[in-house]
Amino acid sequence: MNGQDDGVYEFVVGEPGGSYPPPGDYWGEFVGAERMPGNPAEGKPDLLRFKWKVTAGEHQGKAASCLCDTVNADGSPHRPTEGNKLGRLLKGLLGLPKLDPGSNLSLKPAVGKTYGLKVEAGKQGGKPSVTSVMKPPA
Repeated sequence: MNGQDDGVYEFVVGEPGGSYPPPGDYWGEFVGAERMPGNPAEGKPDLLRFKWKVTAGEHQGKAASCLCDTVNADGSPHRPTEGNKLGRLLKGLLGLPKLDPGSNLSLKPAVGKTYGLKVEAGKQGGKPSVTSVMKPPA
């Protein structure tokens, strides 16, 4: 070494799982959705991230989220359907019994409302992710 200390040697240890809740069922306030830029050079398209904040229990305040595709493998826009994750999330957030093809949907009415969330382990040990959403009983 040259006598200079130019490295990083001190860390603050975080709790397991970081700022995300572990797999389980939670109540969470819907914060909104944001587009996550992809990396075209690596063939990775933009993603859409749905975000909630856990509102009760041991993990209150932690961020829960779910990523959805914005384009299909053929480059066409990824549209919500009865059979895909995007459609299931929209049905839960908007309290819809089914999705009507051709209809336009807005997430604005869902922002700030509390929902029941199911969080499951991520693929191949990745970050836990919201897999289903339901409106609380009236």
